[in-house]
Amino acid sequence: MTTADRRAHVRVDPLGQIEAHSVWRLQPLHLRELSETGFSLESMGPFDPDAIHKFRIGLDGSGRSVIVQARACHTTIVKAAGGLAIHVTGFELVHAGDRVRREILALLRFVEEF
Repeated sequence: MTTADRRAHVRVDPLGQIEAHSVWRLQPLHLRELSETGFSLESMGPFDPDAIHKFRIGLDGSGRSVIVQARACHTTIVKAAGGLAIHVTGFELVHAGDRVRREILALLRFVEEF
């Protein structure tokens, strides 16, 4: 996927209203951006490049969520206060059926209305 393709869909800052949790890993994650085709996360540890991971993405505290599969496309390491390394990873949704697309669009509309 080229940079132009990745930017074809508007990225939305979830404003802390939407959460992402790894289905397989127990580590804190912060959802930075969400779009129709992917998202970016901050984490304390790296995700394997090109590996497919499962996440639960949903509205904070509402019980509304969707499980997605996403491929780690790129990672950048940034320094946080105190010199901690924060990994920012961009993910591309894979195997996203109609239900997943509808739920992601509903989450994006919720944030845009907020």
